[in-house]
Amino acid sequence: MVSDSSEKTNLEAIAHRYRDVGSPSEHAVRRAAVEVVGRFIPPGGSILELGCSEGYMTFLLSHLAKRHVVVDAAGHFLAKAKTTAPAHVSFVESLFEDFEPNESFDVVVMCYILEHVAEPEQLIARARRWLKPNTGVIFAAVPNARALSRQLGRALGVMNDLHEITPAEEEHGHRRTYDRAMLDSHVRGGGADALFRGGLVVKPFGTGQLDAMVKAGIISNEHFTALNHLAIEMPDLSHTIYTVAR
Repeated sequence: MVSDSSEKTNLEAIAHRYRDVGSPSEHAVRRAAVEVVGRFIPPGGSILELGCSEGYMTFLLSHLAKRHVVVDAAGHFLAKAKTTAPAHVSFVESLFEDFEPNESFDVVVMCYILEHVAEPEQLIARARRWLKPNTGVIFAAVPNARALSRQLGRALGVMNDLHEITPAEEEHGHRRTYDRAMLDSHVRGGGADALFRGGLVVKPFGTGQLDAMVKAGIISNEHFTALNHLAIEMPDLSHTIYTVAR
């Protein structure tokens, strides 16, 4: 079992070396995720966001809810997110495992969190207690082991197994690589029932390659929108898979 102090130190180190800040392709996936989350926020609703990275998704989510609480153990990420967040967003520096809210929420958002935490099923179980009774939902999104880019990488011989943790993912603190079966298993293991499942943005190439194509003017936001439309038909090839659960 990892101690709280060592876990927080590790997360702070990861935050300082995080590479995807400002990535156009990563931002496109987060816009797609926020679009899904927005379907479950009632007027005047509330969001609990677990993890904020550099704050891009926090800024987008802040326009959906009247009450918005962000929890992250990395002070470096919180400081960045605060620079763009509206005044109504509240920030809490804490490990998810230590966080105990005194209110309930319409949506608990855990985007790109479960692949990092030591005990994903326990986090899902705790998050269920933070939902508004009968109506609140968890939106859990994770990178997809079967993304087209990873399948291409295996075909090229640059990776041996779709589930392997790449050097970049290891640097970012990933502990596992999810496919649909694993995500469904962890959701069930946390005592939750999946209401909806899907994929976000079919990913034909790696993040660095896509960002380079954006910079060169080869692809645009319209292409990412189209790739997200394709994800409805081909979630198994998407950058991200998600579950909405209760």
